Amino acid sequence: MKLSTKTRYGLRALLYMAERYDKGRTVPLGEIAKEQQVSEKYLEQLFIKLRRKEVIQGVRVA
Repeated sequence: MKLSTKTRYGLRALLYMAERYDKGRTVPLGEIAKEQQVSEKYLEQLFIKLRRKEVIQGVRVA
């Protein structure tokens, strides 16, 4: 099965978040970008779509 780059990055980011969720903490987008070696701006655009589809829930932190 061939997946688009956007799909691969999205799945990798979601898996990374799921692994950390078990530890009971939110994961900053910058951390995901750094660990997955993906542009933070690219992930921001991807996560906007995931939030609109209610796949993820955004949390604002100070």
